[in-house]
Amino acid sequence: MRKKKLLFIIPILALGIILYLNYKEDKKNEIVIKNKRTYKIDLDSLKVVNHQFSFTDELIFDNKLYLNDYSNQQIIEATLEGNEIKRYGKYGEGPKENLLIRGFNIDKDAYYTSDTRKHVVSKITFNDSLIYYYKTKSNIETSGFLSQNKIISKGAETKDNIRYLKFVLIDPENKTEHDVRVDDYFDVKLPNSEWIFDGAFTPSKDGGAFYITHYSNNLIKFNNHGKIEYAKNLIYEVPKIQLQTTDDMTVPIANDIPQYYSASADDYYIYIQSSIGDSEKGNNNMIIDLYEVKSGNYKTSIAIPSNSNGFFPNSIEVYKNQLFLFYEQYYSIHKMKQI
Repeated sequence: MRKKKLLFIIPILALGIILYLNYKEDKKNEIVIKNKRTYKIDLDSLKVVNHQFSFTDELIFDNKLYLNDYSNQQIIEATLEGNEIKRYGKYGEGPKENLLIRGFNIDKDAYYTSDTRKHVVSKITFNDSLIYYYKTKSNIETSGFLSQNKIISKGAETKDNIRYLKFVLIDPENKTEHDVRVDDYFDVKLPNSEWIFDGAFTPSKDGGAFYITHYSNNLIKFNNHGKIEYAKNLIYEVPKIQLQTTDDMTVPIANDIPQYYSASADDYYIYIQSSIGDSEKGNNNMIIDLYEVKSGNYKTSIAIPSNSNGFFPNSIEVYKNQLFLFYEQYYSIHKMKQI
């Protein structure tokens, strides 16, 4: 009789252990929100603008919209109403042509591009005069433009079959490059760290740049000379991504890794669009978290509901206290106000 009872209990215990281990695994992979989000900004919808542009990133300067056209490797200039004004550059190997633009900037006289296939930084006037065409010594994977015609480049170098994270300050006018020390903020010697710390740059209004990691929770602020002003963690902690290596590449195992998508900054805040939601707001809201430009400290958040098709914006821009939400076929413009 006792034997029969044991035979009955053992499967139950085994099931319990499996469920417990799965629960521990789920808990391990949960995102931890270190600070409770607040929502102190409301949005008034101003207008919706339809567009036919194909682009990967954008910026707004002097009441004009500039787009990085991935398909044609051009910079598109348009009005804020979505009307095309002019296109700059084209696909090609030449000094005024591009193979793969992964960073661009605009000022009143010229546009700047960094090409990650040619590893070239260019400055060209809007009248099509080439100011400089500098081929970098180090590879450019992604970059952020600073004032004083300098850029911060994020790349990687291989030593002993391990890829190390690397930042370089590039001065294309004077043709100089200097490594930027970030080992106080990143473990740069982690294997495949270019994936673990993959990220993007966002320009700061003071002439510097922010670097935000895609698959982690790091925010670094560079000043306009390429020096680090501060490094902060965002208000959430995400689990370390799991990698798998094939014959010729290393990629994340899961495609739904929590990550940030886009960011924009004004004089006071950097706005970080994230896939990390808030249970208080529900799954039909995307969250934009605001951090103070001067300190990197969390301030508040904005909840953006999905559109009628259930989609969230691909990217965001902030301009003159207005929030631009960019979708595939249109962008919506909203006035921000304190509640």
